[in-house]
Amino acid sequence: MFLFGYNTDMRSTLLFLVASLLPGFCLGSDLDAEIFAGINSIRTSRGLCALEWEPRLAAAARSQSLWMAEVGRMDHLREPARSFKEFLVCDYHPSNRVVKSGYFAFEDLYRAERGDKGATVYPLPAANDKVGEIIAKGWGGEGAYDVRRVLVGWMNSPGHREEILKGDYRDAGVAVCSPRPGETYWCVVFAYR
Repeated sequence: MFLFGYNTDMRSTLLFLVASLLPGFCLGSDLDAEIFAGINSIRTSRGLCALEWEPRLAAAARSQSLWMAEVGRMDHLREPARSFKEFLVCDYHPSNRVVKSGYFAFEDLYRAERGDKGATVYPLPAANDKVGEIIAKGWGGEGAYDVRRVLVGWMNSPGHREEILKGDYRDAGVAVCSPRPGETYWCVVFAYR
C-alpha cells in the first residue's frame, strides 16, 4: 500500500543484501520517502493536513537514527550537557537536535538565566509542544526493512499514534539507518512553527 508499486518481498530482500554489503549506512531516500508517504496517507485519511518534507528535521532524524545504530539501542535521550556552552551544541533531547539543525532558534524553545555558577537552561513549553519524535527498531532479517510493519507498530502504540495524528504538526523529516544486515533504526521528527 505504501511501497510505491514495489513488491515488498523483493524490495526487502534487496535492502537486506545491500545492508549486508554496506553495514552502518543510512538507507536514505527510498525508505525515508515511503515512511513519510505512509504517515501522510494516515494523516490525510483522518482529515489532517499532509506534512511538508523539511530537510532540517530530516537532518535531526538522521542524527538520532545514526546514533541509535551506533549504540545499538532505541532512545530519545542521549548524554546530557555538562555546561551551557555544551548545551548549545548537544544532541541530548529531540528539541536540542531540532535547534541544532536550524529549524528553530535556541530562543524559540529555551530560556537561559545566567547566575553565579554559570547559566541555567529552562525549556519553554514550546520545547515539548512544537517538537515530536518517534523511533523504532526493525529486526528479523528482511522484515527489518518493512515500512508497513513499522507504520502498523506505531499506529498500535498510543504515544506514537498521538504524535503521528497531532494536528498542529506541519513539517517532518525521516531517517532510517542499518548498522547490520537485518537491523534498522527508524526516526521521524515532527514540528510546527
